[in-house]
Order: sequence, then structure tokens, then C-alpha cells
Amino acid sequence: MSFGGKRYGAKPFPAVHRSGLPIADGTAVTIDMLEKRYMIRTGSGDSWDLAKEKVTNVETFTEKEVQTHLKNRPGMALLGGATLGIIGAVAGAAMTKEKRSVVRKMFLVIDYTDRSGSPASLVFQYDDPKAGNADWQKPSLFVKDFQSRRSSYSSGTSHVL
Repeated sequence: MSFGGKRYGAKPFPAVHRSGLPIADGTAVTIDMLEKRYMIRTGSGDSWDLAKEKVTNVETFTEKEVQTHLKNRPGMALLGGATLGIIGAVAGAAMTKEKRSVVRKMFLVIDYTDRSGSPASLVFQYDDPKAGNADWQKPSLFVKDFQSRRSSYSSGTSHVL
């Protein structure tokens, strides 16, 4: 039993707050899925509760960022100089090697209706599964939980009053 409700699903998982809460972008948080609500906590003890009934959508997405690194190749200047003299050294020094790497940023987005009835969103970043973090699958549990609740609401007959 967890304070304020039975734990539902996985243990809390670590993430980084990106937007939606009155805390700085980049603040480390843990997100806990309880039976009827989500609890978000910071390391300093601040916490926020979000009732699941207010949640309108939960999704995860990946943002890929391609980083290009240019690297001078000093050995090429020596080789060019040795074979073609001064002109070869200049040409060899001008040669660069381009290396590209892809950085994947993983996000959990929780859309909800705030106290005033307006749509709002919480955005959290979590570690790339390729980085070896065992917690990377936990956001998908939030999505599955939301989808199962949504389908249970929509399985009945809707009546207009």
C-alpha cells in the first residue's frame, strides 16, 4: 500500500520534467502510477497528484536528433606533405572527417483537464532504452493503463440527456 492509494503497475520511474508543472525544466522527478491517480515527486519533497479521471490522453514519443561532428585529420597533412610537398600538406590539412551520431530523446506526455476545465499537458523526458536503462518500458505501462480505462468507459452505450 502506498500513501494515498494502492500501487498499480510498476514502481515509480525516474524522469526529467520538461513542462506542465510549476518547477524548472530539467528537474528530476519520479512518476508513480497509483490505482486512481498519478503522483509526481521531486527529490526536494514537492509532489503533485493527478486524478486518472481527469486524464484525456497518454502517449510516448521519440525525438531523434542527428549530431554532426567534424574532426580534423592531422595525419592527412603529414601524408600530403610527404607525398606532394607544401601543396599536399595544405590539402591534407583541409580534409576533415564527418561523424554523425543519433541521439534519441524519449518523452511521456500526459494530457488532462485542469481545475478550470481547460486542456493541459505534462511532458517528461526519460532515458533512451539503448542507453541501458531498465526503466525505459515503464512509460508504456502508463499508455496501456490509459487505453484500458478508456476502452472500459467506451464499452457501454452512450445516451444523450
